[in-house]
Amino acid sequence: IAAAHFGTDHTEFRVTPSAVDLVEKLVWHHDGPFGDSSAVPTYIVSKLTRQHVTVALTGDGGDELFAGYHRFYAAVVAEHIPPSIRQALTGVLARPGESHHGRHWRSRARRFLSAMNLPLYERLTRWSSLFYDDVEQLLSAELLASIRPIERVGYLSDEIEHAEGLSPLTRLLRANFARYLLDDLLVKTDRCSMACALEARSPFLDRELVEYVMALPDHFKLRRGRNKVILRDACADLVPREIARRGKMGFGVPLGAWFRGELREYLDDYLLSRDAAYRSYLSPEFVAGLVRRHRKGPVDLSLQLWSLLTFEIWLRQLPGWVAERRADARALVDGASHQASELLPSRL
Repeated sequence: IAAAHFGTDHTEFRVTPSAVDLVEKLVWHHDGPFGDSSAVPTYIVSKLTRQHVTVALTGDGGDELFAGYHRFYAAVVAEHIPPSIRQALTGVLARPGESHHGRHWRSRARRFLSAMNLPLYERLTRWSSLFYDDVEQLLSAELLASIRPIERVGYLSDEIEHAEGLSPLTRLLRANFARYLLDDLLVKTDRCSMACALEARSPFLDRELVEYVMALPDHFKLRRGRNKVILRDACADLVPREIARRGKMGFGVPLGAWFRGELREYLDDYLLSRDAAYRSYLSPEFVAGLVRRHRKGPVDLSLQLWSLLTFEIWLRQLPGWVAERRADARALVDGASHQASELLPSRL
């Protein structure tokens, strides 16, 4: 639809389970475990784009500036629900049993109810986290005993300190801008694009635009359930109606189905192996339980399993990285010593 509207060439690439072979390359390019599985299609589309151009524009920052995520609206709504009604709502859908796919209405309702009574920043963190409730069960007993109690909103301590007096939506946008955008989205885009020698630029993150939008009143961004209000209005005569009214879609791959099918043995080789490196840090019983629950369905734990998969692959790669860097350091020292020995007699 977009290609027809703007008269551009539409290029389609179907990602298959074999694309997971990229995970080792992506861990290497990210210099560590990277839990965002959309790095796979981001790398692929960067590679395809580089075949035609050297610079590309991205949409990073649009949702972060204009309150484009559903969790922003949900968090603000929860702020205005009286405590008595919160308690009543908690029992409506909180029935035993696993939720369905993450986009299923019951799954979304349960996620909302599960965090509705938490303070604002904890609410945002719970909706955004993979292991919010069970991180203590995930870690091995030895590791858990050796660290301080886990502060679930500790990563936002700087934001919390400087956000006093701001509206709930502004506080959420600031926190999301400073952490999720900075530590996930921009890292992913930068590493995946540069790995393909593609330069990615983000018009929405122009400094003057950011400062202007941040200063706008909340109702220009979120109004009666409608998000990105001013951006949608500004582009109403530019974007086809079918796209403007389309529901929000993520940029991911169907890991849930792949981990139950074509990649079943692949996942077992890393997460269910008796020699898995993560066993020094995580509970193998808990990890095995995640694999079983995902395969049994209907719950989708593919994002949790992906993050554990990248962690395991990173741990396996790490000794080689260390050895390689030590060898590089020795070569550098030897080269400097040799150069100094050649220069010393001539200077004398």
